[in-house]
Amino acid sequence: MNTPHKLSARSLKPLLLACACLLAAGAHVTARPQQQPTTSVALSEDAKRGIEQYKRGEADAAIKSLRAATKKSKGDAVAWYYLGLSLLTKGKAKDARAAFEAALSLSPDFVAGRNGLAYALLYLGKAFEAMRVSEDTLKLDQKNAESHYVRGLVQYRLNYYSKALEASEGALKLDPSFANGLFLKSQALVAMSGNALTTANDETADVREVLLKKIASRLDEANEALDKFLRLNPQGARNAEAVREEIMTLRVYGAMSGAASPDGAIYTAKELTTRAIIKDRPEPLYTERARQNQVTGTVRVRMVLAADGTVKYVVAVNRLPDGLTEASIRAARRIKFIPATKDGRPVSQYVTIDYNFNIY
Repeated sequence: MNTPHKLSARSLKPLLLACACLLAAGAHVTARPQQQPTTSVALSEDAKRGIEQYKRGEADAAIKSLRAATKKSKGDAVAWYYLGLSLLTKGKAKDARAAFEAALSLSPDFVAGRNGLAYALLYLGKAFEAMRVSEDTLKLDQKNAESHYVRGLVQYRLNYYSKALEASEGALKLDPSFANGLFLKSQALVAMSGNALTTANDETADVREVLLKKIASRLDEANEALDKFLRLNPQGARNAEAVREEIMTLRVYGAMSGAASPDGAIYTAKELTTRAIIKDRPEPLYTERARQNQVTGTVRVRMVLAADGTVKYVVAVNRLPDGLTEASIRAARRIKFIPATKDGRPVSQYVTIDYNFNIY
């Protein structure tokens, strides 16, 4: 009987980084080994070749080899698992789901396979199904850092940002050098800060001051997590800089909130004489990849409609994958409007806009 092929979190991590709607691409970091599947099937030459091709980033070749392997031996859970990973790197989430399900039908307690299935479901917009799978997976192994991380991704997708933060910290407690967990932590902190800032702007000056200090502390923590992430994964610089830009934007919001200078202040709707009037609101394009993966939901964008007639400080509070967040931000920046007024002069106003994406 052959020894089952050993799997580790490293096999899943590059996939999650490459495909995640919010995480950086291509990282290779050290993590705790994941549970291997229970199987007595020897790896075929096609399976071995496909696994090596996947690890080298040759997804198309890996898919071809692994399809051949699973066709010859339908009982090879390892080959099905790596086929799922390879398919996800090509954005074929529906096929990947089927591959992971095939692996789990052969080895139901295969933790890495369960994490892959949860991610495929998340990619397909089936967040609540992904949550169920991730919670069941954690029952099998509470000490699996990858499983905590995947649950955090699902919670982030559902806009449960405090729970996503908790999950990322759970993963980091088990593995402090988990780069993905650090990036998720930073994103959760940024999202929480954006929501808290919206609340702060509607509070009294004293309460606002307390909230702004808490927001600043969270943003500092997010920056610290990003610094650690980049030390572990220099390839993630592009994505990290996008988060830093959001952090800077939120700091601007905090600094200008309730500003004493009339020329520098940004006002909420209730503080205005007349609100900004939007004359033209372009709709974002529904990307082809999002359509293929049937992504639905809402991107919530916060911005300032400035006194000079320009859109400034655009930041996404709620996100969607496959380019929908970026498309929404581009659309928001093209908004045309008549500025708000206060006491007869044009002023800047906070505005939050929802962009809804549905498939008909």
